[in-house]
Amino acid sequence: MKLPLLLGSLILTLAACTAPSSTGDTLVPAEPSSPEPVSGSPGPPLAGLPATIPASTEPASTEPASTEPASTEPAPTEPAVSEPAPPESAPAKLGSPEPVDVDPPEASAPEAAPLPDLRLSLWQGLLADHQDRGGLRYAGLAKDRRKLDAYLDAVAQADLGRLGREEKLAFWINAYNALVARGVLERYPGLESVIKVEGFFDAERHLVAGEDLTLNELERKALDLGDPRVHFAVVCASTGCPDLLGEAFTAQSLEEQLAAQTSAFLGDPSKGLRFDEESGTLWLSSIFDWYAKDFGGDVLGWILPLLPADLAAALAETSPRVKFIDYDWSPNDRSPNDRS
Repeated sequence: MKLPLLLGSLILTLAACTAPSSTGDTLVPAEPSSPEPVSGSPGPPLAGLPATIPASTEPASTEPASTEPASTEPAPTEPAVSEPAPPESAPAKLGSPEPVDVDPPEASAPEAAPLPDLRLSLWQGLLADHQDRGGLRYAGLAKDRRKLDAYLDAVAQADLGRLGREEKLAFWINAYNALVARGVLERYPGLESVIKVEGFFDAERHLVAGEDLTLNELERKALDLGDPRVHFAVVCASTGCPDLLGEAFTAQSLEEQLAAQTSAFLGDPSKGLRFDEESGTLWLSSIFDWYAKDFGGDVLGWILPLLPADLAAALAETSPRVKFIDYDWSPNDRSPNDRS
């Protein structure tokens, strides 16, 4: 019968397609794809069989496959490195507010060294204990010399960089008065007058806020801030000077203190101002002569608004002749048995 013959032929054909090559390669089945007609197949398709054979007819690779056994060791892997987790903030205590993120403060310049405000109480205490009738009891002050030196040490190291005008002005006035007092103590009790001490005002130097200054230079520092009433606040340890205020000058009270000092000095006929109506002569302190420029060059015009109304009117009507009172340089010592 023809059917067995056809089957045998088909089996031989299939065996030829699937048989291993002589090189020992194993035929790898092709990926499933749409069936294509087998090129070069002998004869017409057999009855009852599919017209195409779903197998690749391309020749297999002739290169021998590697016969080395696959390595069984696991490929080395680098250990995973993880960033340490930030520490969790401690839980807030029950009832306490939750922590709030606050931006770090911006960097700022170092603050100025404390000014006599922290040590001003020393000078204030010395004035309270030893000021008397516009002068000082130098014998008692000498016993408190350590306190005075401690205050002036603070004055020497003071940093004025961040202070306002009033704070600086009060600082210069207090420093001047304290340094004059120390200058007297260094020569006490044999001091006849500060004016007889060579260089007392214009040569001897003192460390003030990091600068070596004479007393005249120190006074000018205060005057350069634009208020000529400084002349009635600084005291040169002499009777002809304005009275020494019984408290330290402060920025908060400076205006009231300067006004009071000016009024008191102009109201003192022995050393500030007096008017002789008969001769039409106005007697003024020599301060107005020496420092006329600080008063704008017009001393009378500067003074009039500060005088009582009746006196100011009388001076305005008479156009007085101005003279200056001789300055009394005797010490303003108010110690017991002093010469005042």
